[in-house]
Amino acid sequence: MATATFEEIVARLEEIVRELEGGQPTLAEAMALFSEGNGLCRQAENLLDQADALLNQGRNPTGGEE
Repeated sequence: MATATFEEIVARLEEIVRELEGGQPTLAEAMALFSEGNGLCRQAENLLDQADALLNQGRNPTGGEE
């Protein structure tokens, strides 16, 4: 999911949660799902950081517009 949208990442994270909560994954499967979820969280955080930076362009340090 290298080029996934934020919405796609959230949808996959929701699937992972359902799999972990509702199913009976083996320890290896649970660890793989956890690892995938961790990576997806990092991707989502990067996307949010990019959005934040984009929103803050053109603003001065006090929060007002230039």
